[in-house]
Amino acid sequence: DHRDAIPNEEIAATIQIAADGRARVVQLKPDALNAAPLGGCFRNVLMATPFPPAAATKTINVPLKPKAS
Repeated sequence: DHRDAIPNEEIAATIQIAADGRARVVQLKPDALNAAPLGGCFRNVLMATPFPPAAATKTINVPLKPKAS
C-alpha cells in the first residue's frame, strides 16, 4: 500500500496502445511519479490491462483518482 506516497496534485496517465490492444508505453503525471513505487504499481496495472484492438497505435490520456479511505 502506497497511500502515503499519493501526490496532492492531479494524477494522470498517458498510455500508448499498440494496434493489438496492448499498452506499449505508460507515462505518469506528475513526472516524479514515474520513478516512485506508487508509479510502478500504476504502470504495472496499466501495462497488463487489455485494450480493444485498433487499426493503428493510439495514445489516450486517463485521469487517475485514488479512492478515499
